[in-house]
Amino acid sequence: GFTSAQKQFSLSKKYPPAALIEDTRIIEEVIIKMHPVIGIYNNTEYYNEKFNRLKKSLTDSLTEKEYRLRLKLLFDDLHCGHTEIWQSKAYSKLLKPIKLNFLPYYMISVDDKVYVGAAINPKKDSVLKAGTEILRINNVGVDSILNYSKHFISGDGYTTTGKNLYLRTGFNYSYPSLFGRPD
Repeated sequence: GFTSAQKQFSLSKKYPPAALIEDTRIIEEVIIKMHPVIGIYNNTEYYNEKFNRLKKSLTDSLTEKEYRLRLKLLFDDLHCGHTEIWQSKAYSKLLKPIKLNFLPYYMISVDDKVYVGAAINPKKDSVLKAGTEILRINNVGVDSILNYSKHFISGDGYTTTGKNLYLRTGFNYSYPSLFGRPD
């Protein structure tokens, strides 16, 4: 069963700017003082400016997901594959029963292109055959979708191999988590 706090929690719950700014301040303090990459890829002032820009941008209430995505973009600049922004346990619990597949196809990303790997249920939908290249989704080019998605995948240094590898098999999860679930 749900605790009373979980009953009040929803995926669309919004947090006021003051709370988001305070969370950002705490995260910044910990990262600047303790993260081992500070000074390796960029200096402390660079990261302070990144955090300041984020705090200044927090002028409206945001959901946990919206705030987490902004943090993930900032954390991409750490270039550390061991640092990740995870959703809260309450958010995960509510998300668990939601089916995340947004298409009736399993998609595979290879060499900055996306292909149909297979129909998830061939009896219901077999219009697109395995191997069909997907060029656009909802009028957005696949290259733009993949480039944007890579900013939300942790990776060490400036390498992209791990990010590409994740998208190869994780596209069906990555897309709806960033862009929502289209009809």
